[in-house]
Amino acid sequence: MFDYCLMVERHPDNVAAALFGGFVGTFMKTLSPADTARVEIPRSEVLPELLGGIDTGELPIHKPPLAIGSYHQFRFNRNIKSIIIILDFKLDTSEVRYRLPQDYSREDVVFNAQRCSLLPILLGEDPPNATKISEAMRDRLHQYRADLIPGFA
Repeated sequence: MFDYCLMVERHPDNVAAALFGGFVGTFMKTLSPADTARVEIPRSEVLPELLGGIDTGELPIHKPPLAIGSYHQFRFNRNIKSIIIILDFKLDTSEVRYRLPQDYSREDVVFNAQRCSLLPILLGEDPPNATKISEAMRDRLHQYRADLIPGFA
């Protein structure tokens, strides 16, 4: 089901959260640069040619897509409480993505990669270590859009 949903919604983080719930990590299969630039998943990646060449109406006419993306469900410490804030405004996704730079410094990428690799483990530990979790949630790659969110910058 995960792969079929990825045929329509190219964001495995959204699909896995909706299908499986909980705390999930995901990734998509590596696509060619030309296919990556497309908005939708290339049909050839998910629906091979018809078997037998003719659609007789008999099922299945297509082989199911396999391994378009992958996910993992992490443990989440139930003692950690979250606050979700839904703001009353909308941002255009293309405008927000446009604000991100084409290149990042190695220092900033390493900073984020170190914290992203540790955060899922920290959120599953009992008892939780608030100091380490707070540090692991720091981010240097997405702050370029902060001024688009009222009250955030």
